Amino acid sequence: MSHDCLSSGQLVTYQSHHQQAPTDEAVTLQLDMKNMLNMILDDIRNLKASQATKAAALHLWLDKIVLVMTQLPERLKEAEARVSQLEDQLVSTQKLVSHLEKQNESLETKSEVLENRSRCSNLQIVGVPKGWASQQVVQWVDSFIRSQVIPDFSGDLSITRGHCVPPHRLPIAVSTYYFG
Repeated sequence: MSHDCLSSGQLVTYQSHHQQAPTDEAVTLQLDMKNMLNMILDDIRNLKASQATKAAALHLWLDKIVLVMTQLPERLKEAEARVSQLEDQLVSTQKLVSHLEKQNESLETKSEVLENRSRCSNLQIVGVPKGWASQQVVQWVDSFIRSQVIPDFSGDLSITRGHCVPPHRLPIAVSTYYFG
């Protein structure tokens, strides 16, 4: 009768004294099985070492993911604060743009009014003799307005310039600060 037992990674066979000695084929089979068992044990050890290395790398990645995930709420708060600040600035800027558009429209209107008023201060007199110098035109227009247009006006006409339009031809253009 034969008893097999596994001791310290080796297969040991005990035989009782009644049986015959194992054949060469049985010994070879027993050695092959022993070698296969040792190969399987080596493969298991290698697999454990490989899995431990992969598990360590996986733990590193998981630690990084956890770190990023713990930072997300703070980063989200910062982003929300920046968005809120930009929205507030946008509202303020929109109000300013609206105010500036109204102010620009008002200034354009005033500019048109002032331009039209400045044109009202210009006189064009037709039928003036040829050949007068600019200073002579100013003096002649002043005396002409006082004698022919408004005889009892005694104030200052504030004539700033006078010239023939086109130069040295009729009519005469005169610009004043005001005339009323």
